[in-house]
Amino acid sequence: MIDRERTTAHPGRVWVRASLVCAVLSLFLAPVVFGPLGIVAGMVAIWKGDRWWGAAGASGSAVAAVVGFYWAGELIT
Repeated sequence: MIDRERTTAHPGRVWVRASLVCAVLSLFLAPVVFGPLGIVAGMVAIWKGDRWWGAAGASGSAVAAVVGFYWAGELIT
């Protein structure tokens, strides 16, 4: 029997999705936690072979973490 999950053309796509979800969560919940997690997930996606989307996920997580951090600072003051 063929395991379709292991024979996909883009094995890093799951990590890309995780990275983008972490980017969105870092905007609204905890940028210090979800930002680095998204960057790491994007780097794993790059390592798995999904280079363009992995780089987009990692950089998107970094930008979202910085923006979320400053939004949280504005809410406090």
